[in-house]
Amino acid sequence: MNYRGTSTHFCNLIVLIMITSCSQRSDSKSNATILESNSHKEIEEVIEEVDTHRWIDTIIQNSQPRVKEFQCAYETSNLLKAIDTTFLKKHLIGFKTDFPGEHFEMEFNPYARYYYFDYQEFDSFVSFTILYDTEYGYDNYYTYTFDLKSNSVTTVSCIAQRGADGGAIEEEHLSFSESGKELTVYTQSYFDEDLFTENEFDGCYSRSFDSIISRFTFYPTKTIYSMDTVWSSMDTICN
Repeated sequence: MNYRGTSTHFCNLIVLIMITSCSQRSDSKSNATILESNSHKEIEEVIEEVDTHRWIDTIIQNSQPRVKEFQCAYETSNLLKAIDTTFLKKHLIGFKTDFPGEHFEMEFNPYARYYYFDYQEFDSFVSFTILYDTEYGYDNYYTYTFDLKSNSVTTVSCIAQRGADGGAIEEEHLSFSESGKELTVYTQSYFDEDLFTENEFDGCYSRSFDSIISRFTFYPTKTIYSMDTVWSSMDTICN
């Protein structure tokens, strides 16, 4: 019997098995590396998407869908969710308002309260409004435009103000178009002022009245504003 030939064949068989095993382990390791790499890539994409859309999604989740007609009232804030201070400072404070009147920067007021109000989604932007409840008894409604292309706020407008202070009363009614991109605001404001005289007007006061129509048109990167005074008058009222 040729033992040498048998031994040589056996050794070759062992070497072949070892090579095959190493090759399989190498392929397995390579596949594992590819899977791990793809897994990290997917996680990074998810994280990036969450970071990009997280705060505007928070607005949508906590605000009410926009309605066509709305009468601003004192009890409105009782039906709304308060905005977290950290979220407010990070995403909604520091912008300059576009309309109406002079531009001013929105600063955080520690004595006021802020609430999510409404929102409406469009193909290229999101329009949403917050309610700023001041310590003086006024509710200010600020509408933001969030451009989906740039993932940023492009405009902020003070669309309405509701309240009374020191003889001044202001009432607002919001009316949106069917598309939701046009807003008409009907404002009625009163101001009563005592007439401190010692003549025939003693005990009387004056009342001024203004009826105003404001119009806003919202676009992804701009807001168009116009205002018309429909009626203005002043009367003297005596008790």
